[in-house]
Amino acid sequence: MNARLLICAAALWSAAAAAQQPAAPPTPVSVRSVIKTELAPTSWVPGSVLAAADARVSAEVSGRLVWVAEVGTRVAQGDSLARGDDAALRIEKQTQGAVIERLQAQLKYREQQVQRYTQLAAKNVAAGDQLDSANSELAMTRADLSQARARLAEIDHRLNRSNVRAPFDGVVVARLAQPGEYLNPGTPVVRLVDVTHREISAQVPLAVFSLLKDGDTLSVRHGGQTLRLPVRSRIGVGDPTSRSAEVRMSVGQEDWVVGSAVEVGVPEAASKQVLAVHRDAILLRSGQRFVYRVGESGKAERVEIREGL
Repeated sequence: MNARLLICAAALWSAAAAAQQPAAPPTPVSVRSVIKTELAPTSWVPGSVLAAADARVSAEVSGRLVWVAEVGTRVAQGDSLARGDDAALRIEKQTQGAVIERLQAQLKYREQQVQRYTQLAAKNVAAGDQLDSANSELAMTRADLSQARARLAEIDHRLNRSNVRAPFDGVVVARLAQPGEYLNPGTPVVRLVDVTHREISAQVPLAVFSLLKDGDTLSVRHGGQTLRLPVRSRIGVGDPTSRSAEVRMSVGQEDWVVGSAVEVGVPEAASKQVLAVHRDAILLRSGQRFVYRVGESGKAERVEIREGL
């Protein structure tokens, strides 16, 4: 009997304690608006991050290479990438300078000679053919001096070109020639890449290529990151093998390494106007997809939906 009373009392106490516990708080929810927008089905195609400028910089004059910039060197436009042995050119320049000095002295003498014959001819002391001969020699000396100066300018040009310079800002990524090698004009010396200005190249199927325009923004995935980037240019020449054409997109300040692989979202069909909701608002139960809509009374109403375009 006492055991039954104890059990009954314990049950009554448990029920009373449960009645005193506060009710569970309401579950917090967030509300998003349904929007009407233009959307199109999207497929993902592979792409690559490219440098806007990537050049194999070559020698412009013949000669032995004496210095080449190390791999990884950052240079500005006009900086030296390599130097050739210019000793022979400097000697040639010095010799040509002496030729010019001699011709300048000879020109001064010819001018004085013409002036003297002109004065004598006016007094009928010198013959006219002597004056004509002096004028002819003066003209030839002037021509020789002009030719010598042009020759000196050519030597200066070759001296300047013996120093291989960067055509743009970039990084030396490969040495294609080593000090001590003899180079001819056109021999590649270094590979220079502009790693600051980059772009993305992707091959888009020809079937949907016409849906894109310059200036459109496309989704680009790289390393878990998705960005919207503008189309810089559509290369309107298709590949007959892959039936695709190239699209170039501009890359902003993203720290994407040249050569990285990316994925580009391209439309599969023309866009159309649809109702769109946030993906987290879509629920799946027993094979049915639905959302909750806030009705006029402020209560949530279940609404079945159909996904897709």
